[in-house]
Amino acid sequence: MKVLLAYDGSANADKAFEWYFKNLHKDCYDVKVFSHVDKPDIPTSLFGGVPVLMYEEVQMMIKEHREKCLKLTEELNTKCKAYGEKIIAEVETTDEGAGHAICRHATDFEADLIVTGTRGQGKVRRTILGSVSDYVIHHSKIPITVCH
Repeated sequence: MKVLLAYDGSANADKAFEWYFKNLHKDCYDVKVFSHVDKPDIPTSLFGGVPVLMYEEVQMMIKEHREKCLKLTEELNTKCKAYGEKIIAEVETTDEGAGHAICRHATDFEADLIVTGTRGQGKVRRTILGSVSDYVIHHSKIPITVCH
């Protein structure tokens, strides 16, 4: 069985991670821990043909984004090693939303199950803002376990 664990570094993602390994995991399972990081929002507006942001500011935003991805990758690798060398950790950054990236990654990995946490938003807030776990529930073609 192949399992995709969606991880964003939050407390609920940690709970889902720990719950999976305590309750479902078997040594014969292939596990991939996947995290999606949004690309930095770099304004592209122009004023009189001149970019609003200075080159140094853009470089700083890119550097901070890269550092965030590296920190998350190191954190995931450390967590995964505690449960075995076979567990794969991957951090990806794209323009697509996290929910779409999780569903795509599950398909590419040929996962049989997705395990994810939820932010614990109220019903009204979740309806207005949407949530990654709701997106995955409604768009995934494989079973999903959402830990709260």
